[in-house]
Amino acid sequence: MTIPDIAIAKLQLPESFLPEVNDFLDFVMHKHQNRIAEPKLPDDIAKAWAKWFEEVDHYLQQNCVYRI
Repeated sequence: MTIPDIAIAKLQLPESFLPEVNDFLDFVMHKHQNRIAEPKLPDDIAKAWAKWFEEVDHYLQQNCVYRI
């Protein structure tokens, strides 16, 4: 028996439950597609950008005067 066959066999549910099960399966598929499509930056690049933003924030705080 294949994994899909086993999963289907476990779904011994009344037919009235099928729309909700279908919606849940759509959600799971969508969630995993988003993970695959979402690129992850390597840690060193993410750290470099974080450092750059911190330095820019520090520079702006030290060198810019905001008048309200």
